[in-house]
Amino acid sequence: MIDRKCFFDSVRNTLFDGALSQKQVDGMEAVLVEWDARGLADLGQLAYILTTAYHETGRTMYPVEEVGKGRGYKYPPYYGRGLVQLTWLRNYQLFGKRIGVDLVGRPDLALRLDYSVTILMEGMLFGLFTGKRLEQYDLTTYQGVYDARAIVNGDRDYPSKDRRFKTRGAMIASYFEKFRAALKVQDAEAKTQTTQETGEIVVHDETDTAVMYERDNTALVRGDTQGIETDTVDPEYIAWLQEKQAREMQEEYRASNNKPLVSSVVTRFVIAGISSFLAVRFGFEIPAEFQPMIETAIVTIMGAGAVWGRSRATTFISGVFSGKS
Repeated sequence: MIDRKCFFDSVRNTLFDGALSQKQVDGMEAVLVEWDARGLADLGQLAYILTTAYHETGRTMYPVEEVGKGRGYKYPPYYGRGLVQLTWLRNYQLFGKRIGVDLVGRPDLALRLDYSVTILMEGMLFGLFTGKRLEQYDLTTYQGVYDARAIVNGDRDYPSKDRRFKTRGAMIASYFEKFRAALKVQDAEAKTQTTQETGEIVVHDETDTAVMYERDNTALVRGDTQGIETDTVDPEYIAWLQEKQAREMQEEYRASNNKPLVSSVVTRFVIAGISSFLAVRFGFEIPAEFQPMIETAIVTIMGAGAVWGRSRATTFISGVFSGKS
């Protein structure tokens, strides 16, 4: 159980300017009650869940509606609502099935505190927002906390509205540190408990996460359906997740290889030419997932050619100069 007095006394001073409204208390209490009910152990994850609610609701810690309500966008009436801004029809369908209510027909139900807490917690624990989930990030490091913003939104590198921070990710990381500090005393107590049976000291790893018997969407994308009730799967969501992960893999590949611009341009031109020839001649297109491998092969051949050419040129120039001498 979370020590409520310790927690609220700490966040009141560090995150809420010395005063808490009843709604702020109610919202955080609902998250803590849900956390305790699930029997979860990683207080770093709890701190990041509270951090997300703090940022997404503009410090109200209570379900809110998106400013502007999606006007000028393609998603009314499925604009952002809740402790985390649930947006788009796809997500209202997914979480409606998840919590067993008609969020599509009655989207304002996402503003109900109990439903909103479930959406916030399950979305972050099981990767239902973006395919990224809490257990993928080491929240004991700054980089892990910074990168964890990808669980909800890809805006971690956006400029921060708070001029004390360069990026939005850095600003959110500062909130996390304060929530984590509010749970620190509780965490320290949990690490050195004495068992009633033997008096033995039990040390709890702060990265431990309770086993969840829930759908693992990443496993579904891999085609691993063992133990999963596939009739409950949202095909549209899985298709979107597959496409997103394939795109991220390509971006990660390009970032890690870091080729010079000229080789990148040339290889893309060569691949485009090969693709066009195959499409016109045989009606075949190169799948996107094979393009990085083809690009690597082309760059390797180009590199080998450059080495050979440099060697031949060196030999030729040496011969010329030695002949003159």
